Amino acid sequence: MKGLFAVGPAEAEELASSVQETKVALAGDNANGLTPSPGSFYIGRNSIYNVVGDGQSLTAEPAIANSGAKWIGTQNWSRAYSNNSGSTWTAIADDVGPPDAPFFCCDQDAVHDHGRDVTIYSILFLSSAQTTGAVRLYVRNAANTGNSCTYTIDPGAGTLLDYPHLGLGNNYIYLTTNDISGNSWTGARVYRYNLDQIATCASASGNIITWTGSVGQVVWTPARSATDTMYLATIENTTQNRYFSWPESSTSMTSALITVGSSNYGAATCTGGTGNNNWMADTLSTSSIGFQIRSALAQDHGVQYLATYYTVNANGTGRPQPYAAGTIVQTSNMTLLNRADIFSTTTCFGFPD
Repeated sequence: MKGLFAVGPAEAEELASSVQETKVALAGDNANGLTPSPGSFYIGRNSIYNVVGDGQSLTAEPAIANSGAKWIGTQNWSRAYSNNSGSTWTAIADDVGPPDAPFFCCDQDAVHDHGRDVTIYSILFLSSAQTTGAVRLYVRNAANTGNSCTYTIDPGAGTLLDYPHLGLGNNYIYLTTNDISGNSWTGARVYRYNLDQIATCASASGNIITWTGSVGQVVWTPARSATDTMYLATIENTTQNRYFSWPESSTSMTSALITVGSSNYGAATCTGGTGNNNWMADTLSTSSIGFQIRSALAQDHGVQYLATYYTVNANGTGRPQPYAAGTIVQTSNMTLLNRADIFSTTTCFGFPD
């Protein structure tokens, strides 16, 4: 590995061009002071992000990070910022990666730490042969008009850090990657870096953990709303998930294998997209590899729970359409509280995020 913690910070420059977006009135702007009734679905602002960028994909994979009215938005092939709560956006031009992976690809993400009031977003860069991939972290300035510095995570030629995602804890920023070397999966990896150092553009220290397990390729994404422990989840088999815990006070993690009920990870059929195409035709949409897994933490009466959602295929008469399978796990004893699936007998649900 080269320069995993010794890289950066580097001064960052960017070119930007203004892109006008559709302005949408807030419901709260109405003189009648619209207030949603209990149980109602309410959209406070429905702004349109249409900064297309230079590519396209079947799924947008969007991310938003904000400090008040200052927003950063990313999707697979573009990124932009807004300083008026998404009413208008300014595109951020593509960057150039390190020498062994110079080409901008995709797989972007963004997070905001409110305690430090810092926004960080990430970009994946590839070599021309797509055999080497590096991830760069961008630390935004306070005005949200440029980047203060960057950090490049580059394990070297021949290793591709695929599917990078960001997460936050009390003291660390987390980066998960799906590592590919020589066209073979070499592990699910999580990096964590000192968040105080990253936020101030100092040299950053951290730790790395790689998981290979015994069931073949799996993918990690960091849980949202983590505090003193980061949580990750993978699919072990059709009835069990594995839940990982990494306390910020430790350099090692533990895992628990939990029976969560049956799921079907076969290829899904969901027509109704453009040209009535099957918008879940990609087998990875419902695969046990876990690209579609998302988790978040919450508390109820002082008890912390981890909610994990992932798209699965139709499963028997009770789940005749592809749906978002949901599990609620109590973190204090790593036990399943209940299933919380999002499903319909007539409509497909997918890509929970």
